[in-house]
Amino acid sequence: MEKSKSRSHYHWVILGCGILLHFCCAGSSNLLGSAMPFIREKVGLNYSQVSFLQTTRSTAFMLGTMISVKLYEKITLRLGCMVGFALAIIGGLLYGWGSNFPSLMIAAICMGAGNGIGGAMPAALLIRRWFDKKLGFAQGLCTVGSSITTMIFAAPFAMLIRANGVFFGYQMVEIIVAVGAILFFILARNFPEEKGLLRYGEGEEDDPVDEGKAKKKAPRKKGAGPVKQLSAVDKTWLYTAVAGISIMTMCGWNFFGVAATGLGYDPVFAAAMSSLFGVMGLIGRPLYGVISDRFGNTPANCACFAFIVVGHVLLSMMDGSAMFYVYAATVTLGLTAMTPNQVGYSLWAADLTSEENYPKFLKNMRTFSSLVGLFAMPVAGVAADYFGSYKPVFLFIAVLSVFPLIIVQFLYRRYVSTNETKTAAL
Repeated sequence: MEKSKSRSHYHWVILGCGILLHFCCAGSSNLLGSAMPFIREKVGLNYSQVSFLQTTRSTAFMLGTMISVKLYEKITLRLGCMVGFALAIIGGLLYGWGSNFPSLMIAAICMGAGNGIGGAMPAALLIRRWFDKKLGFAQGLCTVGSSITTMIFAAPFAMLIRANGVFFGYQMVEIIVAVGAILFFILARNFPEEKGLLRYGEGEEDDPVDEGKAKKKAPRKKGAGPVKQLSAVDKTWLYTAVAGISIMTMCGWNFFGVAATGLGYDPVFAAAMSSLFGVMGLIGRPLYGVISDRFGNTPANCACFAFIVVGHVLLSMMDGSAMFYVYAATVTLGLTAMTPNQVGYSLWAADLTSEENYPKFLKNMRTFSSLVGLFAMPVAGVAADYFGSYKPVFLFIAVLSVFPLIIVQFLYRRYVSTNETKTAAL
C-alpha cells in the first residue's frame, strides 16, 4: 500500500476545511455573545427575551442538525455546507438590521439553522471520513475554528458596534464568512476517494508497543467502535449525560456577556474576555484530543470536567468589580467549556457505535442536546430575572457538571475495550 495515499497533504487541507466550518458557521453564531449587550440596549430586551432568542436559535440549530444528514445524502456534504454558509450570512445581517423582537427572531432562526447544517455536525463527519489515525487530534483541532473567530473578532467586533452600530459590525463579519464559504467550496471534497486517497493512516502497520506498557496504559484505537452494542438502558444513560452537557453548554458561558454587563462590567471588557476564552479554546480542544488519543478518555474527561466545575464556581463569584474571578473563569472555561459538546460528542460516538451508524448516532446526540437546550435556556433566563443575576445559574451548573462525567466513564468501562494496541497517536 502506498503511504502517500494515506498521508497526503490534502488530508490537512480537509482539516482546514473543517476549521473553516467552525470558523464561519459556528464562530459567527458565537459572536452573538459580544453583540447581544448592544442589541439588548438598542431594542430594549429583558433577560427573558434574550433567553427566548437563544432558545429560538437553539431550536433552529436542532432542526438544522436533524435534517443535515438527509440533506448531505441528497446533495452531498459539500453542497449542504454551502446552504449552512448562506443561512449564517443571512442570519448575521438580520441581527444587525433588526430593530424589533420579531426581526431578531427571524435572525435567530437563520443563524441557528446555518450553524446546524454548516457547523460542527458536517465538520465532524468530514474529519471522520478523512482520518483513521489521529482522529482525536484532528477532531479537536478542527473545532478551534470557532475559538479563532471569538479570539480575533470578539473585542474588535464589540468596538466596531460601539463606534458604528450593530449593522456595520455584522456587515464586516459576514463579508469574512462569505470569503470562507468560497474557499470551502473550492477546497473541500466529500471523500478521500475523490482525490484518489485513503483515510489518513488507513491500512498502515502499527509500530510495535511494549507488551507491559500496552497493558498498563494503551487505549484502544479511536473510532474502533464498541465491543458490544449499547443496551436501551445504557443509551438512556448516555442521553442523560448529553442532557447535562447541553444545560452546561447552553446556560453557562453563552450568558457570560449578558451576566457580566448586568453586574456592571463594561461590554467591551466582556468582549475582551470572550477573546481570551477563544484563545484558551485554541489550546484546550486539541489538547483534549491529544490526551484522548495517547492516554484514553478517562484522564481527558476527568481533567476537562474538573475545570468546568471550577470555572462555573468562579463565574458565580463575579461581583461587578473583582477581576480575578472573571479572568480565572475565562481561562478555565475557555480551555474546557465547549470541549464535551464540540469534541467529546464526536469521539464518544466514534467509540460507542459502528462506523456505519456514526452519522445517525452523532446526529441524534446533537439533536437531543439542542432539544434539552430549548427548555434549559428559558428556565435560565427566568431564574436570572427572579434572582437578579445569573450567579445561581452558574452555581447550579457547577454541581450538575459532575454527573455527565460519571455516566460517560461508566459507559466507557462497560463498552469500550482498553487492551487494544495504541495506534491513534502514531
